[in-house]
Amino acid sequence: MPRPELTGRIVRSLLATKVRKVGITTGLAGAGSFGKTTLAAEACARPEVKAAFDWIDWVTVGRETRGAALADAINDISENVDGQRPGLTSPEQAGVRLGELLKGRVGHCSSSTTSGPPSSSGPS
Repeated sequence: MPRPELTGRIVRSLLATKVRKVGITTGLAGAGSFGKTTLAAEACARPEVKAAFDWIDWVTVGRETRGAALADAINDISENVDGQRPGLTSPEQAGVRLGELLKGRVGHCSSSTTSGPPSSSGPS
């Protein structure tokens, strides 16, 4: 079901700044089956978003996604960026590798959707 008011808010957030960015990470959090992935897909499909970024990726993770599983999700994006999949099992190492791949590139938008409320203790 299209939700233009929510999609519009996400699009406005993505396009809010006039400064060219190397990357934007946008998280959509909420309970399962409420349409977070659908909202991400709708926002990423908008012509103005496509025009603002060279490429767009997103990954769906749950609150319980940690360790090697989180590294694997980050490795997915790295593979989309340069065609080679890192075999990293540490989220920190996978994040460093992704940062290296994005260095010097302009206009990348990455979105994640999570099930459940955000953790109050911060990233794991």
